[in-house]
Amino acid sequence: MKLSLGARSATKIVTTAEMKEFLKVDTLITADDTLIDNLVKGAMIEFEEYARIALLTQTWNLYLDKIGQKIELPRPPLQTVEHFYWYDENYTKTEMTAALYLTRVLSAAEPGYILRKPSVSWEVYTTNGDGIKIEYTAGFGAAASAVPQDIIEAIMSIVAWRYENRGSKEIPGNAQAVMDRYKVYY
Repeated sequence: MKLSLGARSATKIVTTAEMKEFLKVDTLITADDTLIDNLVKGAMIEFEEYARIALLTQTWNLYLDKIGQKIELPRPPLQTVEHFYWYDENYTKTEMTAALYLTRVLSAAEPGYILRKPSVSWEVYTTNGDGIKIEYTAGFGAAASAVPQDIIEAIMSIVAWRYENRGSKEIPGNAQAVMDRYKVYY
């Protein structure tokens, strides 16, 4: 199995103005705006990597060399499956249409999955390694307002700590507790 990020949203969970208000930094002082932006982006990525979730809308590519009846899609919450391809030994691409499978999402806290319809059979493995490709979209939504409030507050807490303690990679205890609560185990 190989998982690669296709595209990540450029949207931030917290705007610079919101973060400056939280930090009690005067909005007229712009010297640290780039630093604050980078801290927000870094905290978002760190949260996603640790919890193994997608915060804002992202596209992912999952490559497999074999499949069964159920295929788990990492980085919840799953939004949609865009494409499901199978490549034969000659690298001829065949798309598995949505009529051949079901997509299931039990909760935002669990990986979504593809389930083969009972009346359908498909190749169980490919001989060319990573010959199965699934492109899908994950994340709570495109807008920051779709992200749960406790995650937003955890991101803000991480940014505030790192703004006040430059160079620190520590995560405040309250933010760590939120990260632990959202962590997905595959």
